[in-house]
Amino acid sequence: MAVADGDILRVRTKISKGNDQYMNVFHLECAFGTDQAEEDVYDAIADWLDDAYDELDGLMNDGYDFDTIEVVNTTAETVVGEEAWPTLTAGLSATSDLPRQCAPVVRFITNTLGSQGRKFLMGLTEDSNQGSGDLTTALTTALAAYAAKVLVGVDLGGGSTMYPGNFSVDLARFVPWVSAVVNDFFGTQRRRVVGVGT
Repeated sequence: MAVADGDILRVRTKISKGNDQYMNVFHLECAFGTDQAEEDVYDAIADWLDDAYDELDGLMNDGYDFDTIEVVNTTAETVVGEEAWPTLTAGLSATSDLPRQCAPVVRFITNTLGSQGRKFLMGLTEDSNQGSGDLTTALTTALAAYAAKVLVGVDLGGGSTMYPGNFSVDLARFVPWVSAVVNDFFGTQRRRVVGVGT
């Protein structure tokens, strides 16, 4: 089945450590000149996320595995695909990871009052912390590079692109992200039911 202009896609990045799974959820709005094949759409999204998270894997504990990327077309209510990450397999640092509820936070800003995206990024190591709860310069730089790659969105060529943003079913509204802010201190991510939350 093809993916059409205006479709909203939900993307889940799945990373695990042992029996614990960590997900970040992204929404993309399709701006297509013509319908696109699901395989092409999935591959482009997977490459986009693989490239963004590649900015962070060197600072992630090597016990964290990059499992799969899942893409669902929420408009058509179909699964576009779920496969292993294109190149990323695991974190690369042997340094111990931070407590699991601690994570750096990247905020994605919109032009709509009260609407922003937040990504808590798991698996970072103890040497990413300056000791006061503040991020090191190296981690801040990596997060800024990650955010910049996320904001670019997904280019399929031929004028067909996909933009990240906030999607609300209740408001029937998609709001694109226009900029990003890297918090310079660690956030605390509350525990969630498996498969729920962003």
